[in-house]
This record gives sequence, structure tokens and C-alpha cells, in this order.
Amino acid sequence: MWAGTDDGLVWVTADGGGQWSNVTPAAVTAWSKVTQIEASHFDADTAYVSVSRMRIDDLRPYIYRTHDGGKTWAAIAGGLPPDAL
Repeated sequence: MWAGTDDGLVWVTADGGGQWSNVTPAAVTAWSKVTQIEASHFDADTAYVSVSRMRIDDLRPYIYRTHDGGKTWAAIAGGLPPDAL
């Protein structure tokens, strides 16, 4: 189970919520807000996260993908227009 917060943190649990791990992508900075998380239907370690920085007038798209349960993240918004929020 994955969870995102309005202060930009990404959390994951593998035991139904008994213990949570902060797996926030290192590139996510203050004043960010996790807007969506899409967990893979086929691989428990894969998820996609979108982040908004609209609070500081940054309208660029921030989208990240992990294939290892949040240990590492790749930015995947390349090719999107800079105002594609």
C-alpha cells in the first residue's frame, strides 16, 4: 500500500499498515504536494507518483517511477511541456 501527503512525502507499507517506510524521491523538495500515486497491478515494487509545486508558482510537471519499492526513483516527465501541470 502506498500513500502520499500534502507536504510531499511518499510512504509505503508491506504489512497492511503495521509499519510504514518513507520512500520519498530525493528530488522532491519543500512545498511539494503528492497529487497522485498509481501502484502497479502486476508488480508490488512498481509505482508512479505525480508531484505538484503549484504552491510556489512552479507549474512544471514532476512525475517519478520506481521499480524497487521506492528505494530508487526515476524522473519520467521528460518530453512534457514545462506548463503541463
